[in-house]
Amino acid sequence: MNKKQNTPQPCVIVMAKYPQAGKVKTRLFPFLNQSQSAQLALCFLKDTLLKIEKLGIQVFLAYSPEEFHDKFAKLVAKSTVLIEQKGISLGERLFNAVSFAETAGFSPIITIGTDSPSFPSQEILKTIEILQSNVNECVFGSTQDGGYYLIGLNKSVPSMFENVEWSSTQTLPDSVRNALLTFGQNPVFISDWYDVDTPEDLKNLNKEFLEKECFANIAPHTAKWLEVNSDLFSSPELERKAE
Repeated sequence: MNKKQNTPQPCVIVMAKYPQAGKVKTRLFPFLNQSQSAQLALCFLKDTLLKIEKLGIQVFLAYSPEEFHDKFAKLVAKSTVLIEQKGISLGERLFNAVSFAETAGFSPIITIGTDSPSFPSQEILKTIEILQSNVNECVFGSTQDGGYYLIGLNKSVPSMFENVEWSSTQTLPDSVRNALLTFGQNPVFISDWYDVDTPEDLKNLNKEFLEKECFANIAPHTAKWLEVNSDLFSSPELERKAE
């Protein structure tokens, strides 16, 4: 871990599930088969880790399930700290991961998933700047499906992750309510983005890949996957399945 003594340094926690065929990105079936979905999820994971490593910020990879520790270890940089996800609900797992990073002496603590591979790394830097300025204690990067791709906190607070309807359109509203009750102020929002969960989301990702020259720099593994699998987006049969 690279941190100056007595000076809290920021970190990013990546919440990740190992990309097993048939276990990840299941909402992309049958637009993608199980193998393709797992390959795409692996690209998302690699690009998410690479994005943070390029910033030179300490990375914690909160992984699941436990038996894939060694496989995760082969995917990350030597400086990355692996921590097993602990807890039954997503809220418990998030709180435990943030608490681990806080106990290790890091602040601010940014937590992200791997479902939004193309969001710009500048959003992470923006979040850190907001939190370090003491303007606000909570930052969200919201997604179009009613959730969020990023949450930034200066410290671990259990009330932030309680009474939230996870993986629903209520995830963000519930979390914003928690921020207001916990800190006495509304959170700050950085740029909106989108998760890639459905065939329609994947079509949007491919559209972004084709239209933005910077895409390959932000998410090179995903860009390569989209290039290799370009035929998926020109098949009339698969087009109908995505509708």
